[in-house]
Amino acid sequence: MARVNSLKCALCFIVLILFVQLNCIPETRVMAVELSRVFLQTSSTDCGEPCVYIPCTITALLGCSCLNKVCVRP
Repeated sequence: MARVNSLKCALCFIVLILFVQLNCIPETRVMAVELSRVFLQTSSTDCGEPCVYIPCTITALLGCSCLNKVCVRP
């Protein structure tokens, strides 16, 4: 029983550290991604799908391609 409680306590502690790290100290994030439209070209249309980890899969059928981590249609 003591082992279960210690594992549960360790898991809660890890979750607490991650919560504090992601919400209270944003400079420590592993990967900061800027998905704003400021970096998009003005002649392109946003397709509504990010391509941070996986390239444009669904919207590729519409002719969208990845540009600055956002799927856009030229």
